[in-house]
Amino acid sequence: MPLQVGNKIPEFSFFDSHHKERNSKEFIGTKTLFAFFPGAFTDVCTDELCQIGDMLDKFNHSNVKVVGISADSPFALNAWANQNGISYDLISDYNLDCIDAFGVSFTGLAGLPNYRSSNRAVFIAGQDGILVYSWMGEHPGIIPDYKAILAHI
Repeated sequence: MPLQVGNKIPEFSFFDSHHKERNSKEFIGTKTLFAFFPGAFTDVCTDELCQIGDMLDKFNHSNVKVVGISADSPFALNAWANQNGISYDLISDYNLDCIDAFGVSFTGLAGLPNYRSSNRAVFIAGQDGILVYSWMGEHPGIIPDYKAILAHI
């Protein structure tokens, strides 16, 4: 079950797409949108994260930091970001610690038995790290309505 509104974001360490080790504590003090996605170089994920990129000015205008999170390696995320012009942070949760902590793990992506990744999910945390928005798709093929999500920031 995914984290719900009112829950605090978990503490986790991660590598970004530039292979820099970071910690979730950096999100305290900033409104943050966490966009979980199953995998780089897939059509639906590319559509979703490019859609976020198209709306980035609106998120920035509302002082919302945007991060994308998947189980892909930092190297794959960096190549994918460069290929698609993704300018916001991408988090490599290759060990699924963050994905499990947020409760958004998905098994069997694209019919691959026992393959674990992230389901598609969006969370918004306030400056205090408390979730003010929580959404997870019934399956990874569903893209969230980011225009509706803008109403929550």
